[in-house]
Amino acid sequence: MSQDTGTWYTAADLAGLPGLPGTDRGLRKLAEREGWPSRSRAKGFGLEYPFNTLPSPAQAALLLRERPLTGDLTEGLQDTGITPRLRRAAPSADELASRSTRFARLPASYRAEAHKRLTALLAVQTLVREGQPLTAARELVVARLQSQGDDCAPITLYRWAKLVEGVPRPQWLHYLAPHYVGRTATADCSPEAWDAFRADYLRPEAPPASDCYDRLQRLAKAHGWTVPSLKTLQRRIDAIAPAVRVLAREGEEALMRLFPAQERDHGVFHALEAVNADGHKIDVFVRHPLGHICRPILLGWHDIYSGKVLAWRWGETESADLVAVRLRSSVPVATSHWRTLGCGPFQALRELMGPFERCWLGLELVPI
Repeated sequence: MSQDTGTWYTAADLAGLPGLPGTDRGLRKLAEREGWPSRSRAKGFGLEYPFNTLPSPAQAALLLRERPLTGDLTEGLQDTGITPRLRRAAPSADELASRSTRFARLPASYRAEAHKRLTALLAVQTLVREGQPLTAARELVVARLQSQGDDCAPITLYRWAKLVEGVPRPQWLHYLAPHYVGRTATADCSPEAWDAFRADYLRPEAPPASDCYDRLQRLAKAHGWTVPSLKTLQRRIDAIAPAVRVLAREGEEALMRLFPAQERDHGVFHALEAVNADGHKIDVFVRHPLGHICRPILLGWHDIYSGKVLAWRWGETESADLVAVRLRSSVPVATSHWRTLGCGPFQALRELMGPFERCWLGLELVPI
């Protein structure tokens, strides 16, 4: 987008922006319903709509999307009050030259970050010029940046504006670049000291790092080792793979909790292709028809695909007879291709039929 906010856009350019329909047809209907100004395209067919007619979220998205990332982005812009009130003297010519030289030597990622910050400030400036209050303009730009994955807040835009306080507009880009110090030397540490600290820290007792450091200082004094600060050693510990640290200090169970639990997908089946049986001892005491008191067993079959209960039967124990009777008396269960059994029903059928692995009357039986 050019600096002129009177730019006109086609429906294809605007579809999908925040606050607007996602299709060309939907956007044209919205424009017709709300009476947007329009004009015929200079080339081709269709209509174009002006920038200042669009909703504020769409304006912010366009400004952030179409600001150029190269060239002089600030030349010719008028002051609209997006920077804090001037509280410091303008930088000297030497400082401006130093900033320009520093910017040219920055890594590409830092220069890209400076372009992003300048684009956000210019978007706020344009929205203010279009009549938006300054606070509302910042909130709109922040919302758009957050939707793109940037972690920022309205106060962040204020701080960026503070960086260019009193700076000539063509030099804003140089002042918005993040601070870069380059590579720094690491603190000296004797290999023996690091091995001792690491071995002391990475053990099942999980001692605090401060206690390990106290013991290391006593060892270093006795052996003449060079020891850096505790924060330096903690940074080295943090550089070790998290799985290694958790296994050494918390054990295998804690390590397994780092990985997501397995999720079963029932979508590979269709209805009644696979069924499952399992038993449950009900947590109440009842009087059996024969007169004695017992806790009954409820055996049920359900369809794995849908979860629907197909058949159930209760008995005094989870016996082979109970499993077999329920299996043969249910047509959906008897005609399904795959059957899985809980440990109780599986062992009950094993007692009834003897050892088997997969084949029973042409049916698949898989213990789970």
